[in-house]
Amino acid sequence: MRWRNDLLGTRWSARTGDPLVDGAHPLAALAGQVQEDLFLLGPREDRLYVDAVAATFTGSWSSSFSLGMSFADLHSPVPRIRDSGMVDRTERFLLSLDPGDVYRRTNWSIYDSGRLDASLEASHRRDPGHAVRSATEHRYGSLRLRVELQHLVRLPATGALLFLIKTQLAAFADIVTVPQWAGQLRSVLAELPEDMAAYKGFARYRPGLLDWFDL
Repeated sequence: MRWRNDLLGTRWSARTGDPLVDGAHPLAALAGQVQEDLFLLGPREDRLYVDAVAATFTGSWSSSFSLGMSFADLHSPVPRIRDSGMVDRTERFLLSLDPGDVYRRTNWSIYDSGRLDASLEASHRRDPGHAVRSATEHRYGSLRLRVELQHLVRLPATGALLFLIKTQLAAFADIVTVPQWAGQLRSVLAELPEDMAAYKGFARYRPGLLDWFDL
């Protein structure tokens, strides 16, 4: 494999099985060259498992705790998903991808902080009262829409899936300056079932947030 990154002025080559690339673990070396967080999902007995992680900007979960988890267990906190059969269908779809195929999806949630690193490992650095103040003081404009652009690539040599997540934050105060965006976001926030609203992070202050959109 040959790697060239003109933006960073990086060039290196590696062979399959090399324990280090540019002085680092191959996945860590690659993670230092791209914006995305990287997750390697390995297939075993028609299931996918989290085999390796190189991540700095995960959401409110623990990437280290997730190591070794099955695809189904990884998604178990998502409301309704297990009973719907969506996890099994998604896993079968991903395992059916041919080498070199790329699949893209987006995911979103709402956070009360502008920190990209919202992981459980970083929770000790966050102010536990910030969310409460944001709600009680009606500082809804400071909330962030957190959007993850996710790509899954089937690797040819091993059949593993490389899962890439690029995270971006947008303050509600900026979103409402575009009426079409504001209208669409408000509609989604109003219609989402209560358990999904809690999972997305805004159920406890949804009524006030909807009123704020209507100002």
